[in-house]
Amino acid sequence: MIGARFEDKKRMKWQAVYTLLNSTYRPITEAYMKSNKPWTTRTGMAVAGLHSKVLYSDKQIKLVLGHGVHYGVFLEKGHTRKTKGGKTVKVRPYAIVLPTMQKYFPEIARNVQRLWTS
Repeated sequence: MIGARFEDKKRMKWQAVYTLLNSTYRPITEAYMKSNKPWTTRTGMAVAGLHSKVLYSDKQIKLVLGHGVHYGVFLEKGHTRKTKGGKTVKVRPYAIVLPTMQKYFPEIARNVQRLWTS
């Protein structure tokens, strides 16, 4: 069958992309986030919660980066808080997820495209 050979090649490329993301970029991005986080570590929970994983379905493969603590969104985006005197002050963001994606996305995209078009 003519179509079977096409499907086999597509399946092999799909597996190669998954392997590239899971074996290479998942550990690289996770290690980068943990070693380059811009905040001061207090309990270690926020650092320990930084993670990356590869999610896949029949139609897409995604490298997902994230926090494992409920306050990760406040580290990423910043927030406001009240002081003891009742003033509202802005707390600056301590983002690491987006900067990591921005750092690695061009390289990941090039390598995925190279695999897919070979």
